[in-house]
Amino acid sequence: MKIYFFVDRMKVGGVKTIIYSLISYLARKHYDCVLVVNESPIGFHVDKCDVVKVGFGLTRGSKLLTLLSAIFPAGIVALVSMSKRKDNAVIHLNSPYPTIAIAAIASSLLTRTPLVYTIHANKSHIPTWAWFTERIIFKFARVIIAELMVSVSDVKKLNLDSKLHYIPFGVSLLSTARVWNPTISHQYEFIAVCRLDPNRYVDVFIMSISKLVQSGAQQVRLKIIGDGVEKERLNELVFKLGLVGNIEFCVSVPERQIQNELVGSSCFLTISAAGEVGMAGKIAAGICMPCIAYDISGFNSFYCADTIDGFVSLMKEMIGLNHEEKKEYGKEINRLLYSSDDQMVTAYEQVYREMMK
Repeated sequence: MKIYFFVDRMKVGGVKTIIYSLISYLARKHYDCVLVVNESPIGFHVDKCDVVKVGFGLTRGSKLLTLLSAIFPAGIVALVSMSKRKDNAVIHLNSPYPTIAIAAIASSLLTRTPLVYTIHANKSHIPTWAWFTERIIFKFARVIIAELMVSVSDVKKLNLDSKLHYIPFGVSLLSTARVWNPTISHQYEFIAVCRLDPNRYVDVFIMSISKLVQSGAQQVRLKIIGDGVEKERLNELVFKLGLVGNIEFCVSVPERQIQNELVGSSCFLTISAAGEVGMAGKIAAGICMPCIAYDISGFNSFYCADTIDGFVSLMKEMIGLNHEEKKEYGKEINRLLYSSDDQMVTAYEQVYREMMK
């Protein structure tokens, strides 16, 4: 089977790491993979995976030039790369951006190759005009894959249930890395791994620590790993609230190091949508580390709260748990939230096989 992955601006990191993992696993399982991108991929190398660059690589500036880039060289080069219909081929589109989406749709229609589209977790970075493109993708895609339950809700509003599959994205764990242990003394009560950018809700973590300190937990400590344009403002907020001794900012670390960073803390803090967590949260769940989430969609559970007061209450409960209770809590988080790369790839394989019928 040949799988063409159409991806916008492929860079290893964040959600693109999921694509990277998927292609890597499929290539090792002897699938014939082709990565079609509109910019040269950075940090990407997978044996037995060809890379095809389409368009002019325009992602900013004139929208007209970007559109022309999509319609002409993108579609033409992509079609040439596919040459003719292959009965055992699938086009897997991973972006609603017109430059790459038009190339995928045109290739699918003109070569009669089935199209599958993945709606990714974070929609905050998708510009308004790309939503129109996504509606066109929904029309032509044979299968729509959602990685978050909130995305499932979005698609169901459009009456596309018959096309919808839900596949939680997976993460790789380091078999040689240290594992989380509730019985050791941790340097930090809480840890968060996130981008320090607008609309990332990092203020929630800071305000929650402030409320904990005010309630008497003077020694509580939080480590925030990440970089972004909001870092200076967030540091000023920490200083203004008198939390310099309670909150420590650290630079971003590669994904392969996150697991080792997590084990030095008692509990992982994250932002969730409909109860689903990001990549670092999946890693925390994978090592059976307790996890508390502030949910932006109104979802509440034993590990989720949709208000700061509710979030603080969960943090207080976590501080009060003994070693055995934390261990059991971590096991339950693992059962609910963790999915491995193997599980993810197996689910995608099943979708690809169904599309071949």
